[in-house]
Amino acid sequence: MPTTLPTLLELQKNDAPSMYGWGALIVAGGGAYYFAKREIDADRRQKHIDMVEKQRKQHLMEQAEFGNNPDRPRSKYEASVPYISPKGDRFS
Repeated sequence: MPTTLPTLLELQKNDAPSMYGWGALIVAGGGAYYFAKREIDADRRQKHIDMVEKQRKQHLMEQAEFGNNPDRPRSKYEASVPYISPKGDRFS
């Protein structure tokens, strides 16, 4: 006796246990996505906070290094008196 392929109606037939299985799979996948996204966002937020803090510390160190500290060594190319541009009309 030859085997026959299932008809389209037989393939579309869903029984209750099958429906609950797919529903549970979808809920589990959605939950995993939600918690993974929360963890990824928290990691990104922490990296951003760390980067901002590092930049702030770097900026403070640069200010301390190049500030008005008379004891720091001066470069041979650095002016002893800072240049102040003349104010007023440039075209007169």
